[in-house]
Amino acid sequence: MKKIISSIVTIIVILTMVWIAFENMETELLCPIPEIQGSEEKFIDVENQLSTKLLNEYREENNLEPLKYNFSLYYSALKSAKMIYTGDLNWSHYSYQDLISEYYEDWKMIGENLAKDFDNQPDVFEAWKNSPDHDKILLSKIACEYGLANYGDVYVLHIGCKEKLSRWGLASYYSREGCIGCSETLTMANGEPLDDSKITVAYNQAPLNSNINIVNVRNGRTVTAKVTDRGGFERHGKIVDLSVATKEALGCGDVCKVEIKL
Repeated sequence: MKKIISSIVTIIVILTMVWIAFENMETELLCPIPEIQGSEEKFIDVENQLSTKLLNEYREENNLEPLKYNFSLYYSALKSAKMIYTGDLNWSHYSYQDLISEYYEDWKMIGENLAKDFDNQPDVFEAWKNSPDHDKILLSKIACEYGLANYGDVYVLHIGCKEKLSRWGLASYYSREGCIGCSETLTMANGEPLDDSKITVAYNQAPLNSNINIVNVRNGRTVTAKVTDRGGFERHGKIVDLSVATKEALGCGDVCKVEIKL
């Protein structure tokens, strides 16, 4: 009888321990992911302390303000790095603006640097410094926050700012008639067809479907235009592409100097 009672007690103890373990596991699995707090969250990770040191020492050498670390930009950079490393990224449809917007909302400017086949941050930063296009991102005068992440040998830097900004530069224009080899219905990045009669622009530094104010520096004319498209015009020294209607409203020629207010 005593053996039977002892066996029953042992079974009860084992079942209790299994139940407690299951309860702890379930609690752990159901625990929600903490909300991203952006630059307000305390950051103690050694790797990202290193990135802050490397980036801001370089900016200080060039008489620029330091950038604050931002968790939202870290998570967008991490997602980008993982997609590149795993081969899940479709380059023909990739838009870093859209990816960053998933985490870093209401931005006024953003930028991205990529690096592959590296195993440490100092080498990554040196490579970026030696590339004119990447160096511009490191030394952006209008950025105020950044996030850096790596997945395997892929490193991604995202910069941004949510403060009100102004940019000065050259504007060009584009139209359906001027698009050689394009289909009759030219679709823009936001999915809408290009309409030469609408006040729209192709611009890389504002969210799609947001509005920006553009001033023709020469004559003072101002329009509020909808951002409907992206473009590679920055490689040619331009900061924005205007629709025909936007160009005419501003009184611009084929190229004109503008101020963009975000």
